[in-house]
Amino acid sequence: MTTIDFLFMDQNGPFLVAMAVTLMIAVLELLGLVLGFGLSDLIDDLLPDFGPEVELDLDVDVDLDADVDAEAMDVTHTNIFGQALGWLNVGRVPFLVLLITFLTSFAVIGLVAQSIAATVIGLIPAIIAGPGAAAAALPVTRQASRLLARIVPREETYAVSEGLFVGEIAKVTMGPVESANPGKAKVTDAHGNIHFLRVRSAKPGERFEPGSEVLLVRHDGPVFEVIAAPDSLTRAL
Repeated sequence: MTTIDFLFMDQNGPFLVAMAVTLMIAVLELLGLVLGFGLSDLIDDLLPDFGPEVELDLDVDVDLDADVDAEAMDVTHTNIFGQALGWLNVGRVPFLVLLITFLTSFAVIGLVAQSIAATVIGLIPAIIAGPGAAAAALPVTRQASRLLARIVPREETYAVSEGLFVGEIAKVTMGPVESANPGKAKVTDAHGNIHFLRVRSAKPGERFEPGSEVLLVRHDGPVFEVIAAPDSLTRAL
């Protein structure tokens, strides 16, 4: 049996699909870079944050719309699904990197196991081999993601918890920043490290040009929502 024949055996279908999906993701990400948008960023924007609970508690008079009320500023994720993703280190590395790591681990583990089984008892049915390889790939993905987090750190999380930035003043560096058009802002943490965060306006219709000072009022995954920095805070800086 040739390698090609082995790969296309019915029992190896799930692993072949995983390899194809991995290749497709790589092509889409490359295409996104050419067209000027990051597929990874788009997906990360849709994901919730799995860090600690965050509340904005500021002793200043900040007029927020109903869309940004105090209740909406609580960020809690205590469901089982969120805990599972947190266990896999979602949020510490880009989601697509994590997905590719899992799919690659799944395919490699499955094909290696099938290769060994083929010489001993014959190929294992896909309905058994697939779940078994997936279960084995999960701890591998977790450990690999912990290593990848040191190599490919997230801009806003590599030094301190992103939740600690809520309530800080940042300066827009890439814009304009609008509710439907995220940009970048620079903030300095308590250790003096500079972080560049993805931000968008918390109020529809409010626009911030580069150089504007904004207040980080909440974060939704990797994107922070901002309002105009109150004068009482900017004067204190």
